[in-house]
Amino acid sequence: MPNLHLTEHDLHTILASFLRSHLLTKRKAQFLFMQSDKLNALPSTPPSALGLTKAELQELAVSFATMFNLPKEMADRLAVMSTLKDWAHTAFAANHSPLETIVFMTSGSTGIPTSCPQPFALLAQEIEAQAQIFTTRSRILTLVPRHHIYGFLFSVLLPKALDIPVVDLPPVPTTSMTEKMRDGDLVIAFPMFWKAMSQLEAIFPKGVHGVTSTGPCPAKIICSLLTQGLSRMTEVYGSSETGGMGTRNHPDDAYTLLPFWQPHPREVKNPAQLMRSMPNGEIIGPYALPDHVAWEDARRFRPIKRTDKAVQVAGTNVYPEKVMKLISSHPLVVQCTARLMRPEEGDRLKAFIVPSPQVSEEAARRELRKWMEQNLAPVEIPKSITFGESLPANAMGKTADWEIER
Repeated sequence: MPNLHLTEHDLHTILASFLRSHLLTKRKAQFLFMQSDKLNALPSTPPSALGLTKAELQELAVSFATMFNLPKEMADRLAVMSTLKDWAHTAFAANHSPLETIVFMTSGSTGIPTSCPQPFALLAQEIEAQAQIFTTRSRILTLVPRHHIYGFLFSVLLPKALDIPVVDLPPVPTTSMTEKMRDGDLVIAFPMFWKAMSQLEAIFPKGVHGVTSTGPCPAKIICSLLTQGLSRMTEVYGSSETGGMGTRNHPDDAYTLLPFWQPHPREVKNPAQLMRSMPNGEIIGPYALPDHVAWEDARRFRPIKRTDKAVQVAGTNVYPEKVMKLISSHPLVVQCTARLMRPEEGDRLKAFIVPSPQVSEEAARRELRKWMEQNLAPVEIPKSITFGESLPANAMGKTADWEIER
């Protein structure tokens, strides 16, 4: 069995991932293009040279400390260090025994991102199972943040499980990127990246495999990539709360459950919950599936549609997914996303809308407000509406939070 314990170097690369993600939210686009060596050198750069304020350093220190279950006072100590290069050493020294839990943050698709603790034993169990799918791979190229669960599993633990090197690539799709790839590579990316590589008609070298997760990747995009030379695409199905649940190697196939998952015994015909077998034989759960699915047999399934999640607005259950779909149906709306405001913003929904280019923002706002009053319940009407040319997205292409207009 491979040694999957985290090293001080692992914490250093995770900190670099945190740091780049934070800098990108401050619209410092130059950090998006960094290769592995320069990315991992970021923590050695004085905070002042990166343009980080004391408040931003504190925010970053809290995020880093939270991920590794360090006490709040430890975050305060980190924030006042002259450079960030000692953060990984300090965090590693604070955990004399192997880490038992890693805390990830959910994407907050219906509201505020929430912490999602994951026992390290479960993460190790998953990646040992995933490693069996990728035994022919000789190198990993990753474009995903290591401080998110997908990046942690496939960019930190999978290289250990396979005993192969890992290289960070800038998450910026270009036709020249395939020149860095070679036979035996496994490219860890996300749907927005794969879509762009499809549109660029990039040609892949022989023997390159891909992995996609964090959201659905349309079948036509995967099929296009396969015609462009990609040898295989593995889709990983799961969530921050559950980790990976199933995989498939072609969009025409159903997903197959990873070996430690099994349908809930009381839901034989169409399970909506799964149980998990631990390495010691214990059965834990249940875990709810993120989607409504159709089962082909006890091990294979196909997602049908996302399970709507409710948020509380004025004491009433409101479904942001439903609100988003209704607003998106308006002819003046190209795209829309909706979520619950952060506590400091208020207690209602907010929406971000990409309007039709044929109409002014003022006219779109006036028309949509009138239409919402006629088609949505009062608690469903977003209190704040932000307009833009594209939906806000994070480094993995998932819809991200945004600042409301005051």
